[in-house]
Amino acid sequence: MNTLNNSFQLAQLSQAAYALGLVKDMSGQTDTAYLVQLKSKEVGMSDAQARVFADTYTVVEQFTDPESGFSATIFQETNTGQETNTGKETNT
Repeated sequence: MNTLNNSFQLAQLSQAAYALGLVKDMSGQTDTAYLVQLKSKEVGMSDAQARVFADTYTVVEQFTDPESGFSATIFQETNTGQETNTGKETNT
C-alpha cells in the first residue's frame, strides 16, 4: 500500500473511532445501524464515504469506559483480514 493511501485509510479509521455504539460484526452498506453511526455528527462521514468504509471494514470489537470517556475499536479489513486498533480519548 502506498504512503498516501495508507495515510488516508488510517485517517478514516481514526474518524470512525468516534462512532458510538458499534457492535461486533457490523459490516457492509446494507447494515443501516452501521451507516447511521458512521454518518453521525460525532463521526461526520458523507453517505458515500460511510458506504465505502462499511464495505471495507468490519467491526471486531468496541470498548468504551464511561468514567474516563476512553474508547477503543478494532476494525478488520474485509479483503485482507488485517485488524487495526483505533482509540479516542475525551477529557471530562
